[in-house]
Amino acid sequence: MMRSPATNEILAEVANAISIAGGVVRSFGSVTHQDETLIMLKVKYLSEQEVRDLLRDFTVEIDSITEG
Repeated sequence: MMRSPATNEILAEVANAISIAGGVVRSFGSVTHQDETLIMLKVKYLSEQEVRDLLRDFTVEIDSITEG
């Protein structure tokens, strides 16, 4: 899950970066709670560290990453 000032633009940029790195976004969704939006992504073919490295270039805060 990522916390962010989530917009469709950010989500599209993150999905593009994952694709360029060789990953695939299998699904995504977002939930707004109070003033915060959480974006959930399911990514294949990238490790947890690769996802963390990619997301550090965006204005998002990683809430959690699980592998499995």
